[in-house]
Amino acid sequence: MESQGKILIVDDEFGPRESLRMILKTRYECYTVDCGEAALKFLQDNPTIDLVTLDLNMPGIGGLQTLMRIKARDPEMEAIIITGVGTVDTLAKALQVGAFDHIAKPFNLVEINLLVRRAITRRRLREKFKALFPSEADVSQMITGFLNRRSRKDDISFLDFVRVFSLTMQEKDSEMFAHVNRVTFFSMLLADKFGFPAEEKDNLQVGALLHDIGRLGVGRPGACAAGEQDAAQWKAFREHPLRGIEILDPLEVSPTILAIVRSHHERYDGTGFPDGLQGEEIPLAARIVSLANAYDDMAAARRSLTPMGEPDVQIELKRGAGTAFDPLLVKAFLRILQQGGIIQLHQIFGSVIQGKPH
Repeated sequence: MESQGKILIVDDEFGPRESLRMILKTRYECYTVDCGEAALKFLQDNPTIDLVTLDLNMPGIGGLQTLMRIKARDPEMEAIIITGVGTVDTLAKALQVGAFDHIAKPFNLVEINLLVRRAITRRRLREKFKALFPSEADVSQMITGFLNRRSRKDDISFLDFVRVFSLTMQEKDSEMFAHVNRVTFFSMLLADKFGFPAEEKDNLQVGALLHDIGRLGVGRPGACAAGEQDAAQWKAFREHPLRGIEILDPLEVSPTILAIVRSHHERYDGTGFPDGLQGEEIPLAARIVSLANAYDDMAAARRSLTPMGEPDVQIELKRGAGTAFDPLLVKAFLRILQQGGIIQLHQIFGSVIQGKPH
């Protein structure tokens, strides 16, 4: 089995140290040391460790002092305190210093495996967001902050997180913010039309809000010649659904949300990307967002210099029924537009038809 991460186990007692290694070694690459000094030396020589488990009560440098020195050197190193003698005050200090969580001896197998998985997920997510968003530190902080609160069982829903995330994105890319909100608006109208249950409506809303998350953090055009620029832009565009999956996958979100992010550029005739899905192979929620996304691209001029007039947009939607779009959805969507959907859009977002969004 491929290693899911690297763990350093620090405990001065052989029994607990070896027991923990035996529990974790089937999934993780485990190393052991018997004191804080050895732990600090090992981490200095092995910077790819993902997680440290620390006994609090050790001779020499105790667990809390070891943790403080580890965090001073690498603030993002994950640590789980494992002890049978730690007081509430000492454990509280460890959490304040930055420990992910704690667990008491003797080990609960389910609990320790869960904590380790969550801690390593948080570590990997930080690394991923640093790579994906090198100039967007607050995006990384929001994602990891959400993970922290969820892992501690605080009362926060993923939908709450997405709403806050969306507002943050308003400051960074106002055009994309406006686009995803309009796409979400029409997607929800279609969900109502087709009688989506409440949970799936929530998933559709989140998926629509995040459908273009893979386009965030991509370098702006301009660093290459015009022909190369077009090719580079197109390549980045075609890759953004998979990049979105890469960003969201560690959050363990609903399969519906992931399907929307991955498949909102699939086409009903099978000529879309990234997987070339055809017809009802494309999840319904993704077909809905695909249609709403295409409508907004045409009506609000996201890909052209001049927006199309509403009659022309509807003609294009009819033309795409059965090729680009699910024909049943097109029929329902046109009915929504003709029965007041556009008026509602103007009331909520301002006029985006036959003019730029404002």
